[in-house]
Amino acid sequence: MKMTLEKISPYLAKSLGMPDEALAQSFAPATREDLDELVRLRLSLFEGDAPWDDKRYLDWRYNFDGTGTERNCMWVFRKESKIIGCLGIENVNLHLPGTLIPACKAMDILVDPEFDGRGLGAWMNLYLMSIYPVIIVVGSNENSHSLLMRLFHQISHTRIFKLPVRSCQFLQKGLKSSLLSSVVSVPFDLLLSARRKLQWGRLGKDVSTRELSVIPPYIAQLKSGREDQTCIQRSLEYLTWRYVNNPRREFTVIGVFKGKDLVGVTICHLSLPESTQQPEATILEWFFMEDGTGINYQALLFQGSISFLMAKGACTINVETYCNSCHDNFHHLGFIVRDMALPFFVYVKDNELRDGVTFFRLC
Repeated sequence: MKMTLEKISPYLAKSLGMPDEALAQSFAPATREDLDELVRLRLSLFEGDAPWDDKRYLDWRYNFDGTGTERNCMWVFRKESKIIGCLGIENVNLHLPGTLIPACKAMDILVDPEFDGRGLGAWMNLYLMSIYPVIIVVGSNENSHSLLMRLFHQISHTRIFKLPVRSCQFLQKGLKSSLLSSVVSVPFDLLLSARRKLQWGRLGKDVSTRELSVIPPYIAQLKSGREDQTCIQRSLEYLTWRYVNNPRREFTVIGVFKGKDLVGVTICHLSLPESTQQPEATILEWFFMEDGTGINYQALLFQGSISFLMAKGACTINVETYCNSCHDNFHHLGFIVRDMALPFFVYVKDNELRDGVTFFRLC
C-alpha cells in the first residue's frame, strides 16, 4: 500500500491524542527561541555526547527566522508546546544538464524516543512533499532505509575510489604487529612510489600547488567534476558556506597552478582515524580549466592535489563520486574502486519532471 499523507494522518493523530487538523498546525519552521530545546533533543538522542559543538553547528546549518523562506531551515513538530520531532531542509538548485530546478535537501530528521514508532518521521517527510516539488535525501541508516525506499525513488549509490600512498596501515591489519608492518611497508611503499612515477610521468617544472585561504571567485570559470551529472549547483556562495564557514570540521582548499595561472582547485578533508592513527584524505570537490589545448587539466589537478596531500602525511586518498567521465583518470592515477557508499534518493512531484530527474544519476 502506497504511503500518503491522507492515509497516515489519522493514525498519527490518534496515536498522539490530537485532532487531525492540529497536525499541520503543530509543524512549522523553528525560531531562534527553539534552538536550546532542539539542542537538548539532539543530545538526548546522542546519549548526552554530541560529536561536535551542536548549538554552533545548528546555528550555522539553519536559519531560525520562523518563516521557512531562507535557504536552510529546521521544521519542528510540537505536542503541547514540547518539540517531539524535527526535520531540517536545505534549499538548493538541482542542476540537470541544461537547466536548474529549485529543490530541497532533507537532513537531520529526529523523533523524540518517547514518540518513536508512531509514524511521525514518515508524516513529516510526507508533509514537506506536499510543499516542495523536489526533495533530495543523501544517505540512510538501518532505521531510515526502508522508510526512504517507500517514500522516495532511489537513484543509485556513490562509489569510493581509494589511492593507497603508504602501505603501513593496510599491512598492520593483516600482520597484527605495528613493528613488523613498519619494516615490511618499506619495500611496499617503494613499489607504490615507482608505480605512481611510471603511471603519471613527472609533473611539469612549471606546475605548483599551494593551500588557499579562501575559495577563489575564479572558480566560477572552471569546469566542475560534476557538471555532466544531475547534481546540486556548486556556486561560490554555496562552497564558501559549506566548506570555509563550516564549524563541524576543517577543510583544505588546494590550488594547482601552471606558471602563474590557476588551472584547478580541490576541496579536501584530512582526518586521523582513531583505530589506525593513519591520516586519510578525502577529495570532496574539484574544478579544473578547459582551454581546448588538449592538456588534461583534470589529471594534472589530481596529480598536484595528491602530491600536496602526501606531503601532509596522508596514507590513503579517497574520492567519492558517480562521475563516469572521471573513471579513466582515476584508474590512470592508481585509484582502486571500492564498495558503493551513500545511496541517493529523490522525490519529484511532477511526473514529466520526474522522468528528467531520474534519468540521470544524482551526484
